[in-house]
Amino acid sequence: MRGPGEGAPGGRVRRLRPAPLGRYRPQRAVDCFLRWTEQPEDGRTKLRHYPNIRRAEMLDRGYVAARSGHSRGSTVDLTLYHLATGELAPMGGGHDLMDSISHHDADGIAPVEAANRQALRSLMEGCGYRSYDREWWHYTLADEPYPDTYFDFPVAWGTSCGEAQR
Repeated sequence: MRGPGEGAPGGRVRRLRPAPLGRYRPQRAVDCFLRWTEQPEDGRTKLRHYPNIRRAEMLDRGYVAARSGHSRGSTVDLTLYHLATGELAPMGGGHDLMDSISHHDADGIAPVEAANRQALRSLMEGCGYRSYDREWWHYTLADEPYPDTYFDFPVAWGTSCGEAQR
């Protein structure tokens, strides 16, 4: 993937590739997160994930859903990385930052961050995914195979698919 103007005469070639940040999420994890939003504020994750809103506002503002595309197996969270260095590309606002800076059309991000967001969005939409306007990293398969099913099978952390099958 090449960003705007890259590879053009005099331009610096920069190869970018998508990198997953989040995939399948069991419904029980979504339910747990919903319960967490109702708990009193403890400040442990506020600055990193929701600096300008209260926990209780996450659902109403569209940053948290009672039924998630992640639980349908149709949603993925992605960013971009530089193929040559492995470094993450600047996207303007971190993954899972519940703030207006995370919106696709956010003001106040650098031109390179806006270009990287647009490159990721173009790639994903070209592959049949829909973007979510509030989260630059969040994409859902447009033609979902299970649009009304919310899976709840557990995930075994620390095992690969091959190890889990043994």
